[in-house]
Amino acid sequence: MLQKLGDNCTRNTECVSGAVCLGTCRCRSTHVPVEEQCWKKVEPGNVGCTFDEQCEGVWPMTTCQSGQCACPEEETLIETPEGNVCVVPGNCPTNNVNGALYERATHRVSTCLTFTSKKEKNYQFIGCDEYPEVYDCIAGTCCPTRGMTCIQPLSTGGTKDSSAIEDERWWYNSATGQCQPFKYTGQGGNSNNFLTQLQCESYCGGRCARGDPLPLEDSIPNSNDNYFCKIHVSDRQLCCPIPSFICSPLGGVNVDKTTMRPFSNGSPRRGADVLQRWYWDTNEMTCKNFKYYGQGGNFNNFGDKQECVDFCTARLCPYGSPLHDPSDNVQKCQGQEQCPETHECKGSVCCPRPAATCLQGLKTREKCKSGETTTKWTYSTEHNMCKSVLASRCLVGDNQFDSMEECETVCSSVQAQPKCPIGRAYKGPDQVVVRCSSSKRCPSNYECIYTGTVHACCPSREFTCNQGLQTGTTCGMSTLQRWYYDPMHNRCNQFEYQGCNGNDNNFVTRLDCIETCHRSECPDGGDALIDSSNGRIISCERNDDCPSTHTCSRQVSTVH
Repeated sequence: MLQKLGDNCTRNTECVSGAVCLGTCRCRSTHVPVEEQCWKKVEPGNVGCTFDEQCEGVWPMTTCQSGQCACPEEETLIETPEGNVCVVPGNCPTNNVNGALYERATHRVSTCLTFTSKKEKNYQFIGCDEYPEVYDCIAGTCCPTRGMTCIQPLSTGGTKDSSAIEDERWWYNSATGQCQPFKYTGQGGNSNNFLTQLQCESYCGGRCARGDPLPLEDSIPNSNDNYFCKIHVSDRQLCCPIPSFICSPLGGVNVDKTTMRPFSNGSPRRGADVLQRWYWDTNEMTCKNFKYYGQGGNFNNFGDKQECVDFCTARLCPYGSPLHDPSDNVQKCQGQEQCPETHECKGSVCCPRPAATCLQGLKTREKCKSGETTTKWTYSTEHNMCKSVLASRCLVGDNQFDSMEECETVCSSVQAQPKCPIGRAYKGPDQVVVRCSSSKRCPSNYECIYTGTVHACCPSREFTCNQGLQTGTTCGMSTLQRWYYDPMHNRCNQFEYQGCNGNDNNFVTRLDCIETCHRSECPDGGDALIDSSNGRIISCERNDDCPSTHTCSRQVSTVH
C-alpha cells in the first residue's frame, strides 16, 4: 500500500505518483498536492489541468478553465523563451515595472528596440539598450530574463510610508538554490520578487543553475562548446552555459565583442544604490569584488565571495575541487613540486588525485532545506564500491558523481590508506600504496607490517627519527605548530609546518615526538618512563617512586 503525503518513508517507490521520499512523502517540485495526491503543475495558456491549484502552482491567481490554465482578466498571456507568463501590459512578469530596464540614469522605462522588415512587414526584437542578451521584450517593455532575475540580490524595496503595511514576498537565493520569504515595503525593489513560494520555485527552479539556456532552435546537443545539454528536474532538455563560460569575461552571454574588462558594471539607474558584487578573474583564478550599478551586465556577478568561489571552481579540475591556499584562493602551480602529494598539477591548478576525492566523506550543509533530490554515486570505503545516494543541494563534498560509470572510472584504483605505527606507508610513483609480502620485500628503511587491512611498507623508527627537518609546502590551510626530533642533540623541537608534504619526522605533540624518537636507554635495556603530561623523564630516588613495571636507576643514558 502506498504511503500518503506526509507519511514516513524510506524510498520513492513507497509514495504516491508524483511524490518523492525525503523522510516523508512530499510532492516533487514539478507537482502540487491536491486531495492527498500530487498533480503536475501547468503553465498559463497550457492545457492539462483539472484543479486551480495546478495553475496557481506556476502563476498566482491563474485558474483552470475547461482544462486550460487562464490568466486573470486584467493580465495578458505572454510567451517568453522559458515559458508563458501573465502580465499587466506595461509591467514585467515579477514586481510590476520595478524590475524593468530603465534608460541610463533616468526614470524612463526602456522600450524594446525593434527592426522592421519591409519585405515581410513584421517587427523583429533586436534587444534592450546595450544588454539584448539578458532582457526579454515583454509586451513592449524590457524585462530581465529568468536567468538575470534569479541572480538578483534580496531587495526589500524603498522607504515605506508610515501607514503602509509590509507585504510578505519571496526571493530566490542563488547561493543556496532555495526560495526564501522577506518583508517587502511595497515600493521599488528588483525583479527577484515573487508573490508566492510556488511562483518563485517554478520561475527559478528546475532550470539552469546560472545564466540563460540556448533558444530551442539552437539547442542541438553538444553543438556549442560553451553549453551543456541535459534533462532537468522539470523534464525539459535545456542547454545551459557551462561554469567556465559564466565565469569568463563574457559572463555567460553570447556577444560579438569582448571588452578588455573582466567584469561588467551594468548601467546606472537613477535613485538605485550601487552594489558590491563579486566576479571570477580568469587570469588570477580568484574572486574579486566590483561595483554593480544595479541593472544589465552579465552572469559573472555573484552576491558574495563564497558563492563566486563555489560556482567558478567547480569545473577547474577533471573531478573534485582544486586546492585553496591560506588566503582561500585557488592554489596555482607550474609543476608538481608546488602541489602536495594528494594533488597533481593540472591546468595550472592543484587538482585532487583519485584518493583525495574518493576517500572524502560527505557532509550536510547546516540550516539547509533539502528540497528536490537527485541520484548521485559515491565511493564507499566500507564496501569498496560505488553506491547510489539521494543527494540535494545540502549535501556537500567532492565524493559524489553523476553516474556509476564516472564514479568507478575515478575510484577504481583507490584503496583505503593503511595506518602505520609511525609515519606513512610507502607509495610508488603513481601514488598508490605498495603492498608487501614474503616474496615482495620493502625498500630499505621500510618494514613490512600488517596494518589491520593489508601488509604495507611502513617507515622504521630509526629512519623516521633521523630525517632532517622539512617544513613542507603551503596549501589550503594556515600553518601548524608541529614537533620534530633533532638526533644531534637528542631532543624534540617545535617548528611551523606549512600544511602539506614534508616527511615523517613531524609530530602533532611533543610527547608523540619523545615517545617515538627520544633516546633514554636504561642499563638493562628499554626506555625511561615518560610523564605523559609534559613529555619529561620521571625522576626517582628509590624503587618505591616507580610503578611495578620499572626500577629506579641513576645510570640512564641520555644526551641533553
